[in-house]
Amino acid sequence: MREATPMGYSLTDHVSKTFEKVPAEEMYYRAGIQAYGQSVGPLPFSTITKNYMRVRGGFTAVPVPKDTFATVVGTPEPKMQARWAEAVNNAKVFKKFTLHQTSNSIDIFSEILNRPDLGIYSSYDDDDPDELHWSDLESLFELKPRDAQDPHVLDLDIENSEIMTENNSSDQARKARGQILIYVGALSGRQHRLFTFIFGIFGRHARSYIADPSGLAHSEKIGYVDDPMKLISLLQRFEQLTDEQRGKDTTVTLADPDEVAMFIKALETLSELAFDGHPVRNFPKMAPADLKGIPKYKIPVRDDKTKKTYYYIICRPLRYPIFPFGHFSRTFLALRLDSDREESDSSDDEEDGDRVERTLNSLFLLGDMWRFSEGDALSEMDIYDELNGLGVPHLAPLLFGGDARTEKGKPQKTIVHQISQKEHDKNSGDKGFHRLKEQTHYRFVQKLAYPLNTFRNARELVQVIHDAYESLCDAFLLADRVHRGISEQSVMISATEYTDNSKTIARGLLGGWSNSRVFSSKGATRLFRETSWQFDSADLLEHPEKLHTIHDDCESLFWLLLHTAIHHCKHTGQVIHKIFDDFDEEVGGPDKTLRFVGGGEKVDFLYKSEKLFTPVFECPALHALILKLRAYWGNCYRLRDDPGQAAEFEAERASFAENPKQLLMYFEEALNKGPEEWRNGEWCADQYAQATKLEIRRNLNDILQSSTHTAINSTRRSGATTTLQVIEEVDEVDDAAETSTAEVEALLDVCEGDAESNSGAAPQHTEAEDIAIVTAETHPSGGRKRNNSVYSLRMNPKQTERARSA
Repeated sequence: MREATPMGYSLTDHVSKTFEKVPAEEMYYRAGIQAYGQSVGPLPFSTITKNYMRVRGGFTAVPVPKDTFATVVGTPEPKMQARWAEAVNNAKVFKKFTLHQTSNSIDIFSEILNRPDLGIYSSYDDDDPDELHWSDLESLFELKPRDAQDPHVLDLDIENSEIMTENNSSDQARKARGQILIYVGALSGRQHRLFTFIFGIFGRHARSYIADPSGLAHSEKIGYVDDPMKLISLLQRFEQLTDEQRGKDTTVTLADPDEVAMFIKALETLSELAFDGHPVRNFPKMAPADLKGIPKYKIPVRDDKTKKTYYYIICRPLRYPIFPFGHFSRTFLALRLDSDREESDSSDDEEDGDRVERTLNSLFLLGDMWRFSEGDALSEMDIYDELNGLGVPHLAPLLFGGDARTEKGKPQKTIVHQISQKEHDKNSGDKGFHRLKEQTHYRFVQKLAYPLNTFRNARELVQVIHDAYESLCDAFLLADRVHRGISEQSVMISATEYTDNSKTIARGLLGGWSNSRVFSSKGATRLFRETSWQFDSADLLEHPEKLHTIHDDCESLFWLLLHTAIHHCKHTGQVIHKIFDDFDEEVGGPDKTLRFVGGGEKVDFLYKSEKLFTPVFECPALHALILKLRAYWGNCYRLRDDPGQAAEFEAERASFAENPKQLLMYFEEALNKGPEEWRNGEWCADQYAQATKLEIRRNLNDILQSSTHTAINSTRRSGATTTLQVIEEVDEVDDAAETSTAEVEALLDVCEGDAESNSGAAPQHTEAEDIAIVTAETHPSGGRKRNNSVYSLRMNPKQTERARSA
C-alpha cells in the first residue's frame, strides 16, 4: 500500500512570498501537480446521494424543462458563465439559493486575485453585486467549455465500483485541477468548514466534488445537456441539506454586536499602547479599519486536559492558506471572552504599563489546523509539553489545546480519507490507489506573539533568529526532534520585552512543531512535511526523498534570515530572485510522477557564483553575519559536490549532528558588537510587497475623498478600454504622522488583460478601467515609511463610477 505525500506549502502557498507576482495560470498548474495522489474517484452518483447528500425527511426533485441548458454549450467561457447562471435561476432550480456570475467580481477582502466563475449564495447583496465576499458563498462552480479540460478523464467501470485516483496528465487538465483546488482553499480559508462541496462543468458533463484537508473526492461524469435532471437533483439536494451537512462548522457562530465592539476596542487599545518608550507592535492588516466588513466569529477552544471549553472572538487569520490539503493552518488574533468584562472599561488615567498588561492578557493567538491523527502522531500541545518539560528554550508559549468537537461532542475528522480507505479496502489490488491519511481538527491558544516581519531593526532580527536557532538545536539534542517546518510563520517575536543595559530587547520564539518528528534512520522523511519552498535547504529541494536532518533545519533558518533581511533591511546591489523561487520539474519518486525540484540556484549562491547575488546590507553587523553564514553553508555544499571530499563531508555532517550549536557563535559575535556596527539597520518597507485589492480600493477611496487637489482624467483607448488617471499632489509630512501619507500618486497603468486565457474566446471584459497606485507604507510599530511600489486594479465602468461617487 502506498501512502500519499502532500506538500502543503511547497510551490502553491509560497506565492505570497515571491519577489514577483505569480500569474494565475502558473499557480493553477503548480497546484495541479502538487495535488498528485490526493484525489479519489470517480464516485458513483448513488454513493454521493446516499452517503453524503441524504436529505433529512426525504427528497423529491422538482423537474425543470429538458432544454434548460440547451444554449450554454459551445459558447466562449464568459458567455457560458452568464448563460449557466441565467438558466439555473430562470428554471427556479433553487428555492432559497441563487446562482450568480462571480468571475467579474472584485474580491476586496482577500489576498488572492482569483475568482470562481459562479457562486451559490443563500443571501446576496443586490445593491453591491460587483463585490465577491467569500464568507457568504455556499458553494461555487468552475466552468470549462471543453470536455478535454476535465481533470479526471480516466473513469473506469462504475458498475463494478472500481476507483482510480490517477488524473488526466495534460497541462490543460492539470491547470483545471489546480484551479479547483485553489478555489477550495480560498473558500475554506475564509469560512469555518469541515469539508466543502463544489461543482465543475466540463463541456457537456459535470462533476461534483467533496474536499477537505485530506483530499478531494470527485463524482463520475454527470451529463446535463440532453437530460438535466440528474445534475438538477444534485443541486436541489445540496440546497436542502443542513449547514452541518454542507460542511460548515456550526460550533463557530457570528459574534454579537457587543462581542464585536469588545474585539475592536481591544485592537484599538493595542495599537495605541506604548512600552518602555516603544510603540507596541501592530499586526499587519489587523487594524480595525482593515477588518471593516469582514465577519467576526465566536469560536470554541477545548482544553483536552481539563475538558473545559473557552470562547474567543476572532476575525480574519493573520495569513490565508492557499493550498487546501495538509495541516491547512490558520492563526487568528483572538480576544478571550471569559475574562472580566468590567476590565474593558478602563479609566483614562490608567498607567501605560497597566494598560499594556491588561490588553496583552486579554488578547491571544489562536491556532486552527488539521493534525494527522493516525498512529503515534502528537498534537502541537503534546509536543510543546514534551519540549518544555525537557527545558528547551524560546518555545512559542502555548497555554492549552484540544481537538475541535461537533455539537454532539465528537472529534471533528476528515471524511475524504474515509472515502479513500473504504474504496481502497474494496480494491486492494489496485496499484494506482492512494490511501489518504486521517486528520483531526485541532485548535490551541498561545500567548500573544508577533510576526517575524515586525522586527524593529537588524539587531532585533538577528536576536530573534538566534533564539529560534537555539530552540531548534536543543529540541534535537534533548528530544531527538527535528522541526521540518521552518517558515516566517513558525518564527515569532515575543510580546514581552526585556531591558538589558538600558536597551529594550525582544526575544525570538519558535512554534509550529506539529510537523516535527523524532529523528531516526526511518522516520524523518518528507512524508507530510509542510514547509515554505523559499526556506527549504538546497539539499532537500534537490533530493526530495532524503531524510530530513537537523542540518536541513539549521540551513532553513539561514534562508529565513536572508529572505527577511532582503525584504526589510536596506541594501544595495542586485537581488536575483531565483535564489528563493527557483524550481524545475522532473519525473521521479517511487510513483515516477511529475514533481517539483529545486535548490540549484541556492547552491550557486552559496559557493559557485559571485555574480548571482551581490547585495551589500547597509548595516555592517548584519552584512558580516550573513557573509560568515554563507561561507559555512557554502563549504558544506562544496564538500558534498566534490567526489574526492566524500569522507570529509560525512565527517562534517556527523560533527554538526553532535554539536549543531556551533553556528551560534557567529550570531553571538554579531550581537555583542556596538551601536556603530548596527547603524543603518532600521526596518524598511517591503520593496517587493504585492498589494491586495482591499489595499488598492482603500487607497483609491482615500484619493477620491481627499480634500487636497485631485485631477481625474478619463480617456478612451482603442474604442473599448477606458483608463482612469488620478494624480494627487500632497505636501511632504512628518514621517511619524498617523493620518497623512508621505506621498500618494495614482498613475496610469494599462493592464495586459486577464491572467487566464480563454483559448481564443472573446475577452471577458469589454470595457474596463485600470488604476495604478503608489502608496505609502506604514511600519507595524508605528512610523511611516515610503514605498514606491506600483499596483494596478482593473475595474469595470460600474465599479469605477461607484468609486468616484464614494
